Amino acid sequence: MPYQNDWWQTFYSGHYIDFHLEIVNKKKTPDEVDFMLKLLQPPPEAKILDLGCGEGRHAIEMAKRGYQVTGVDVTESLLNTARRTANDQSLNVNFEQRDMRDLPWEATFDLAYCVWGSFGIFDEQGNYDLLSAIYKVLKPGGRILIENHSIETLLLNFQTNFWHPIGDDLLHLEMRNFDHKTSRLESRWMFVHKSTGQIENETMSMRIYTYHELCQLLQSVGFDNCSGYDTVSGAPFTFGAQRLTLIATKL
Repeated sequence: MPYQNDWWQTFYSGHYIDFHLEIVNKKKTPDEVDFMLKLLQPPPEAKILDLGCGEGRHAIEMAKRGYQVTGVDVTESLLNTARRTANDQSLNVNFEQRDMRDLPWEATFDLAYCVWGSFGIFDEQGNYDLLSAIYKVLKPGGRILIENHSIETLLLNFQTNFWHPIGDDLLHLEMRNFDHKTSRLESRWMFVHKSTGQIENETMSMRIYTYHELCQLLQSVGFDNCSGYDTVSGAPFTFGAQRLTLIATKL
């Protein structure tokens, strides 16, 4: 399938929202935040930036622990869900709709993170621009955390097709291909109504980096001290890890 540079502007809508909310409801968000904070070691009442925050589950959990959190996402419907959840729990979280590369702050945040497939959605220049924007908004000594697949984790047990039921009437089908020329994971998502046969199609494209490539990219904008971990086990990253969590520091 041909790469569409702006696929992310329309992908996160429609039945994807149903899929997304069903999946995140099964996630152990407090445990994920425990792991992130263990690696990031924030100071008390740190200012934290959540990039691609979606429905806000990590941002809200961070706010529960006393941190000052700003969440950025392009999808207004997910942000509205995040705002309602934060309001229902009397939490003060700043949620803003914007392109992640368009960050108006400078040397404001102690930490920033981009997790669960939010990094790699742009083209080569766009991913570089995102890291440059993050570098600008972090204070000196601030840390960044990126969590996603790497080449080492994705191709170890690569699946080309799989399906997932959503509720009683909706079926999510995903057909995937890894383009070795561009190092992008190209996917076609289909949502099928079992009762009517109605089908909704979307495509996505994620740049997948090796561990080495991602460290080099971070270093090219000024980050250093890269270290990686297996997201699932928490152990230092090595071949055989299931996903990559990488942290680096703004010197």
